Amino acid sequence: MKNFRLGILDWGQTKKLDGPLKHKLARLLVAMHQAEREGGKEGGKEGGKEGGVCVRRRDQERIKREFYRLGVVTEREDDAEEVCKMVFSMFDTRYVPNFCGNPFDKDHALHANAVVSFPADLCYVLRTVQILRGMSGGLGVDFDLTQVWAPMAEEFLKREAAVKKGRTSVGREDEDVLDLSRAVTL
Repeated sequence: MKNFRLGILDWGQTKKLDGPLKHKLARLLVAMHQAEREGGKEGGKEGGKEGGVCVRRRDQERIKREFYRLGVVTEREDDAEEVCKMVFSMFDTRYVPNFCGNPFDKDHALHANAVVSFPADLCYVLRTVQILRGMSGGLGVDFDLTQVWAPMAEEFLKREAAVKKGRTSVGREDEDVLDLSRAVTL
């Protein structure tokens, strides 16, 4: 594309997530982003390994809880550290040292604890994340998708909370949408 910028045009299927699923996905994205912000990227001592996906034990437990609230069922409810690896491989694109992000590799977290059931509507989100992961990896760009999506998820949750409290004019006054389609420049 012009000036070596990359764009994605996908005329494939689209899906509008229902309110409860949007809420649960937003909570997961916020939990992932907070874990990164508060220690996941730079590593640390509590609960994991230097440079791991999610270092602090309380962040791991929160991500695990939000992941299973989505309706995902795995062979077993694995320990939180392993679930975090799975979650970040499914819903984020960033590079993590010593972490296998390729779901087809035998060392991937999905092979240690298989997903038995996955909400059909989330397949569209998962597909998008995996396309972006492949593109960013192929281009050698360390792109952190949760950094882009989390502020939108936080805004959605704030609007949703305001509506529940009877206030309708918080931020945007349009449809109750978790809009993950903002333009992103790599």
